[in-house]
Amino acid sequence: MHKGGKKRFLKFVAVMASLGLLLCIVVWWNLPDLLNTITKQKLVEAGFEGAEVQISKATNKHLTISHAKLSGAGWVIEVNGSTVRYGLLDLIKQKEVELIDFDELHIAINPAMLESSGEPLTVEILQGIPVRQLTVENGTLDLLLDSGILKITWSGQVYITKDESIELILTSLQIEEISPIGDPLLSVSSLQNSDGLFQVNFAIDGSTAAIKCNLSNFDVQGNEWQVKEGSLLADLRFDKLNLGGIDLGDKAVLSERFTESASGTISATANEFIAGSITGQWMSSQLELRSGETVQPINSNLTATVGTLITTGESFEQLSVNMESWGDLSQLEFKGDINFLYDGIEGKVSLTQTVSDLLSNPSLNGEYIFNPMTFDYSDVIGRHVPNFDDLIFSGTISANGGFDFANGFFDASSEITLLDGSISIPRSNLEATGIQSSLTLSSLKSLKSEPGQSTFAIDRIELGDLEFEKTHINFDILDSKSILLTSGTTDLFDGNLRLSPTTITLNPTTFETVIAFERLSLKAIVDGINLFKGTMEGAISGHLPISFKDGSFQTSDGHLTLSEGETARLIYNTEGLFEPSEPTDRGFLQSIGDKILEKLKLAPENVVKDALSNLTILELRIDLFPEDSPDTPARIHLVGEGLTGKTKVPMVLDTNINGTTDELIQFLLRIHSLGTPSFQ
Repeated sequence: MHKGGKKRFLKFVAVMASLGLLLCIVVWWNLPDLLNTITKQKLVEAGFEGAEVQISKATNKHLTISHAKLSGAGWVIEVNGSTVRYGLLDLIKQKEVELIDFDELHIAINPAMLESSGEPLTVEILQGIPVRQLTVENGTLDLLLDSGILKITWSGQVYITKDESIELILTSLQIEEISPIGDPLLSVSSLQNSDGLFQVNFAIDGSTAAIKCNLSNFDVQGNEWQVKEGSLLADLRFDKLNLGGIDLGDKAVLSERFTESASGTISATANEFIAGSITGQWMSSQLELRSGETVQPINSNLTATVGTLITTGESFEQLSVNMESWGDLSQLEFKGDINFLYDGIEGKVSLTQTVSDLLSNPSLNGEYIFNPMTFDYSDVIGRHVPNFDDLIFSGTISANGGFDFANGFFDASSEITLLDGSISIPRSNLEATGIQSSLTLSSLKSLKSEPGQSTFAIDRIELGDLEFEKTHINFDILDSKSILLTSGTTDLFDGNLRLSPTTITLNPTTFETVIAFERLSLKAIVDGINLFKGTMEGAISGHLPISFKDGSFQTSDGHLTLSEGETARLIYNTEGLFEPSEPTDRGFLQSIGDKILEKLKLAPENVVKDALSNLTILELRIDLFPEDSPDTPARIHLVGEGLTGKTKVPMVLDTNINGTTDELIQFLLRIHSLGTPSFQ
């Protein structure tokens, strides 16, 4: 080449170099727009028609994405501000990107839509991810649930080992759930740990996974419950997970794979737990999972302790739970015990239960045994019944039954037994001993008992001066508002009292019944009267209608008469009967003596004294609580025949006992120690 040609070529090269440099500058200057165009085209080809991408800056070492948004059936991913760091040679060789740093990463998922979308989501999507590390400064995950939005705010890093595993480390976490109308349903206090609150390791082929958790000193609050100063530690492995080829949106399969391959421990503690009227303090628990280590797919053991559990004013101490489970998600068996202290008394409940179809249509059925608890002079009943706050109870209580849950409904049955019971109510002067009771409830939900299988028996009742023996009551609980008293009987004064069948309605309490008096011994009645100087023979029978309404007992016409075929006799020591005495309570027979003289006009006094010393009672009728005489709770009509020498002395006596019903009842309750109410 001659000299002039060489010059022209160099000039041409210089011009072309300048043009090439200028072109490079122009291309580099417009690289973000070029990358936006290429990226959108690639996303459209991948099926993301509505994808949004805005790359604002690009260099040979990094590019900046100011905004990006991808969406599919049931999910949305949105990025605001992210930096992608790479090596230019790695990009040319199509190797991994070194780092993607997200300023804001928002993910929203609707699990129901994702499951029904028909678009399978598999672990294969993780294979070949061209990124070595992801960091998220401010991440949010919104789960759109039927109950509301579960919002998880987090930050952390993701490390990817190509074709091997993905490791997620969360360094901050906050959780809250908002109802559709904006009410808070769940709130977990903000947690931070630079070493990692959660560490999740997941094999890219879905074969194995591992989770470690270290949460401490956190508070959780739900709609009607809260946990204070809690901690959660977990170390779990899933060695036989095998998620390859399955749809990750299939909750049933996913749950089955994770639960049936889990091994490790989960430990939790809390200083206080509050749920409605229940408060628990100083709680700890540990769940040991041994799935995959035995023949059963699921095998676990749960232990838990609660220092104090308070509910409805009652306190349970030193609760401990030990529960084993085995089986699979189609049928999971549980067996264990709950131990506790109540009022210093050791208690134990043993449970066995079966959970079926846990994921599709869960149902539960089981049995429980409440071991006998013996109370000695306890005020447990008085604490809950204001009108009997001085009631002292002793006895042994036990129970057993079954329970079931299906189609959203829970119910249970129970057979409750009381043995060797006794009750003392000092203010009412009531003592009851030898109490035995059996209550068979077919449904706790409706509070209904099995017909004819509930009984209540008391060997002895002392009510004031009255003594009842062999009390026996049969009853059925119809529902939470009514009790059917099928029969009731007790022995009194060597005779018997019976209650006619009646239905007792509750809240407010009302009932109507009839007390039948059968062959009450006159001798037993008068032998207990201290001022009575004699004895009687014969028996009386009758009935008394009684009801309870508006908080008080009401009575109507009743009567007592000599029992059928009976002739009564009065044998009385009449010495000094008519002698002057202090004007005090003179006793039942002294008043009758006065009435005899007044009504029969008999004289002299020795005639009456002779007659009363051996009086045959031919007719006796006591009208109880006559409706036409509200101030006369009893009217007495007596026809008898006495002897003075060999002469028969006929006697007819009609008299009233005046006063209120309460006064008469008090007299009967104190019959051994008092004289008589007012006669006229």
